[in-house]
Amino acid sequence: MLSIGYIKVFSRTNIRYDGAEYSDYDDVAVEDTITLFVNDARIATLVASPDMLRELCIGYLLSEGVVTNFD
Repeated sequence: MLSIGYIKVFSRTNIRYDGAEYSDYDDVAVEDTITLFVNDARIATLVASPDMLRELCIGYLLSEGVVTNFD
């Protein structure tokens, strides 16, 4: 298994109908649990790829009405 950013690459062996084997790879997206706190209060727990977390949190807080603007 190889990890590239938020993608994990798994190797696998395939067996064709004629019995021939060949190697291939599968790319699998990585997700993680992110818990969002504001002033020590837990607001939400989200599942997301660990990329652009700042933007995710700001967008979530704005769209849910937790904050009205972001400076």
